[in-house]
Amino acid sequence: MYTKESDELYDEMCHIVGEAVLVLAEGNIETKRIVIADVLRTALANRREHSEKRRWALETAIKLLDDTKKARSGRAMERRSGTDQSI
Repeated sequence: MYTKESDELYDEMCHIVGEAVLVLAEGNIETKRIVIADVLRTALANRREHSEKRRWALETAIKLLDDTKKARSGRAMERRSGTDQSI
């Protein structure tokens, strides 16, 4: 269910991930999920003055980036082992 809070969290996550991608691209660094998640983890660890909303958005974005990586990794392993059930 969409709420004002969930919309604000989504907007903040998009802003944070977008900032990270732009900084990485500007530095000519590959923008893979794992790299973006590491940048966000570093930002979360290095700054103590994050607002609660920003900290929550950082934590949620990191979790989603990590979960997506794990899900893709699991599907790749299924394909290699011949147990892939997807079409």
